[in-house]
Parts: sequence; structure tokens; C-alpha cells
Amino acid sequence: MNLEDIEHSTGIMNLETLIFCLTWGREVQFDYLGKEYFLDSAHGDKHVLWKETTQIGEEFTDVTEENLSKLYIEGKSVADIFKDGEALVTLIY
Repeated sequence: MNLEDIEHSTGIMNLETLIFCLTWGREVQFDYLGKEYFLDSAHGDKHVLWKETTQIGEEFTDVTEENLSKLYIEGKSVADIFKDGEALVTLIY
């Protein structure tokens, strides 16, 4: 996987690519069910899921499928949302 190629892409992203981006300190903004969310890695080694200015779930340090499975949006885990191709990535930074 090449980070430079991924940084400028938008659209559907699989879970493996999401984990890769977050592990390399990137933040990922995406739409799900018509609402905008982003996974933030600006807290040093901690990651947070946001909906606008509201934090969703707990901060986590290890970017794993298990930790992404603990974050829920509208009753579905972030891991499953990306596995099922339901998140539309709008920005990677």
C-alpha cells in the first residue's frame, strides 16, 4: 500500500486501508447515512471519532479492527461500516 496514492483518493475505502491511514497518522473524513464524521489522530498517539464537534465513543491508541468495532454510529460499528463499503471518504489529511 502506498500512502501517497491513498492521500488524494476519495470514495469507498475498505477497513484495511482505513487502518493503514490511521496508523500513519492520517485523519479520515467520511459520510455515513448522510452525516459527516471524521477519525482524528491529532491527539498525539490517541484517535477519536467525531460527528461535527461531538466526540463519539472513547479515545483509543491502537488502530485495530477490535478498537474500531467498539465505535458505533447509528447502531453499527465503524469497522463494519468500512467492511461493508458504506462509508464515503471525502477527505484524507
